[in-house]
Amino acid sequence: MRSIEVEEDVYFYLLGRTANSDVSCSELLRRVLGLTGDTGQRHDLGLASREGAPPSAVEVWIRSPRFLAETTSLGRFMCLLYFLHEKHGDGFDVVLDLSGRKRRYFALSAEELDETGQSVFPKPIAGSPFWVVTNTETAKKRQLIESVMRMLGYSGADIRIAASSI
Repeated sequence: MRSIEVEEDVYFYLLGRTANSDVSCSELLRRVLGLTGDTGQRHDLGLASREGAPPSAVEVWIRSPRFLAETTSLGRFMCLLYFLHEKHGDGFDVVLDLSGRKRRYFALSAEELDETGQSVFPKPIAGSPFWVVTNTETAKKRQLIESVMRMLGYSGADIRIAASSI
């Protein structure tokens, strides 16, 4: 194994993305760069990622510079919601049906969310008329992404990939 020098922000980004997972820094870089194995061979990101199938739109998105620039679970959560809204447009309004026992998770205004709980910290989903509750644990953010993607008809594999990227 060889060493390379990286800037501090890159180091902490890699550390943050790999600290609580079974993915090493090398494996994360391989995925982002489209490399396989340890041969150093370059592969186009549009080539097979799962048993000969091209990567899904979700896989491509989580490899995108925009998504990879997000360093927090909240940032990645919001970035995925942006992507899902962009992909589904008017069909994205199914999220308005997601709610807990007392709390709504999505609404068309911050005020609607504030009415359903205390300290919900609503944030707008970029490029959309929708707002989302953000004062939830990472596990809940993953559950929300899973629920939204299930409602939008995504495969189990894509749902797992997206949720685990938060």
